[in-house]
Order: sequence, then C-alpha cells, then structure tokens
Amino acid sequence: GTASPSAQLELAGSNSTLRFNNSSVDSIIISDNNTDSNLQIKASDDIILQLDNDGGSSSVFRIRGNGTTDRLTLTEAGDLQIDGTLTVDGTGSSSFVGNVGIGTTGPSRKLTVDAGTTATIAEFITDQADAAVIKLTNENSTTQTWGLAIAGTGHAVTDNSFYIRDETGGSNDFVITTVGNVGFGGLVLPLSTVSMGDGTHEAAAAYLQIDSKGSAPASGDCDNALEATRMIWAHDGNRLYMCDGTGGWFYAAGAAASSIRFKENIEPLDYGLEEVMKLSPVFFSYKESYSADTSRQIGFIAEDTVEIIPEVWEDDGYGNLYTLKYANLTALLTKAVQELNTKTLGLTTATSSNPWTGSTTPSIYITSGGNVGLGTTTPSEQLAIANRLFVGGTG
Repeated sequence: GTASPSAQLELAGSNSTLRFNNSSVDSIIISDNNTDSNLQIKASDDIILQLDNDGGSSSVFRIRGNGTTDRLTLTEAGDLQIDGTLTVDGTGSSSFVGNVGIGTTGPSRKLTVDAGTTATIAEFITDQADAAVIKLTNENSTTQTWGLAIAGTGHAVTDNSFYIRDETGGSNDFVITTVGNVGFGGLVLPLSTVSMGDGTHEAAAAYLQIDSKGSAPASGDCDNALEATRMIWAHDGNRLYMCDGTGGWFYAAGAAASSIRFKENIEPLDYGLEEVMKLSPVFFSYKESYSADTSRQIGFIAEDTVEIIPEVWEDDGYGNLYTLKYANLTALLTKAVQELNTKTLGLTTATSSNPWTGSTTPSIYITSGGNVGLGTTTPSEQLAIANRLFVGGTG
C-alpha cells in the first residue's frame, strides 16, 4: 500500500490488516481498523490475547482463557480486572494507590472484601511461634500498635490461645483460651471462665466495674433464663442486684457506715428487754424455688419481727418485705443485756449474810418457772420462805 516504506515491512492505506494464518486459521491479526481489534493472537481460532480500540477514545488489553472469557483486562485508564487466581510472588513489595476490592468491583475503602454468601471472609496464616497475625497502627498523634495473635509452638503457653495485645507496650491485654476462658489485664493463661490480672502485681491491681443506676432494676430486665445472673449496682440503696431469670432480683447490701460523720438525729434507744422477749426465734428451711440449700436453718420470720421492731425492715427495692437488717438487732440485744444486767445487780446487792443463820444464800431467788424463794435457791412453791418471817411495825 506504499511505494516508500519506512520500515522493513509497512502496510499503508485505510483499514490496513496483516494476518498470519495456519491452515486457514488466523494466528496473528494486526489491524488499524478503529472498529476492530488492533491486535489479536489466536490459538485454534480462540482469541488468547487481544488489544481493542473502541473507536479512538480508549484502548483495552485483554487476555482470554477460552476465546470468550476475559481472564485479565487492562484499560487505558489503568483499571485492572482479573477473573481467576492472582498470585504475587517474590521478595519485593507490592503497593496499591487506589481502593482495592475483593469480591466486588466497586470498593469504597482502601480494602473492601465482599464474601457474598461465603461464611469465611478472609484467612490470615503465620508459622511464627509468637507473632501478631494482624497489626493495627494509628500514627495520627502518637504511634500505638495493637496486634491480633495466636499462641503457637514456642510461645510461653502453647495452648493456641487468641490474644489482643499491646504491641507497643508488650502486654497481653485480652486472652481467649481454647476452652473458652477469658482473661484481662496482662494474663498469659486465664484458668477461670473470667480472670483479671495475673494475681501477682498488687501495685497494678485489676478492678471490675459494674454498671450503676440510682434505683432498683426493672423486673422486665430479668424475665428470661438468658438474663439469669445479670448484675447491676444500685448506688441509692448501696446494693448489688443479681437476676434469677424469672423476674426476681436478689441483692447483697453493702456495709453501712458507723462513723458519726455520717449520722444525725441521734437519740437513745427505747427498745430493750421487753421487745426482745416478744421476738420468736424459729427453725425453718428455705423453699427450693428460692435456694438449693434446703437444710434446717435458724432465724426470724421477717413479717412477725417488723411488727415489734419496724426499723429492721429491709425491702427488695420494690416496696416488698425481703429480709431483716440483722446488723441493727445488735444494738437492740445490747440494750436488752444492759437492762438485764441492771436487774441482776439489784438482786445481787440483796445477797448478804443472813442475820439469823449467817448464810450467804441470796435473799431473793427466782427460778425459770417463776417460783420465788426467800432464803432458799430451791423454791418449790410460787413463794417459799426459809427459816423465819419477820413482820415489823409500830403496833
């Protein structure tokens, strides 16, 4: 198509095409047709490599596997699409400036992985004994690196535990063992279901903080078995509540303050021996619906006791009588003992040498059955008088 070729082989003219074929099958086609492929390399009439021109605006480089399926596509804009397995090998580094998508053609982040219906999204593998499989670093203000690791052979504890650790500080801050134990605060191997600290560093003690609210928790927050053993601290009543899973909250009360710094309206106790004598100590056993321990117990019935001493009432946070403030009974018993001691002293002072017999037998003796003895400790009647009865007077 030209009489003055500038190369050893030159095709000139509109829609010039060069073909190499074998047995009527094109092997290589080179064309300048703007509506056709500029370059095709075929094998058995299947295109395996093709450079397209869509009319002059852009070009597309394609590598095909079976003549129709694009295995690799590279556009003039630099977009690369691969249908198949991509393997990057060697000792160098690979870098991607734009967003990278795995399982998606529209990644919105530096790395977007869309597994579709596949359960496992990604898998990270290492053969190091104690190396972080994934490291997360924030260099915004201060460099801090966190690592996700699995303890392998050669680690201090070769139990394949999963660790979240401070790669900058060098501590394991969160551990999950293969049996489900969870550890916080520098544990290497937690031996309990939940463990905090390693039990040796008192200066760096581990603390457990439980959520707090002002009043008793709602019964609706404790109405199914999955909520059983849920706990919350009610700071108004100084109580730690635990859920039973059936709508009931049980609690352990904190220690009440005794210092005068926290008290006012102080006045002497007017309860005493009389109220103690009205109390009804009983044997009892708990219902199985309340406690698995159904052994014989001793104590008081709260409803009977608060009728005598209402100040020992302790409710469940909802206005229902729950238990007694047993610690408050200590003051009552102290007052009763003091009163009893006063009465005993009165009898003791009456004990002296009998003016007639010289005996030191108590002048007055009262038995547990109510018999009164004058000059005897074994009165058999309601009133027994030993020796003499003297009635004085002026008549």
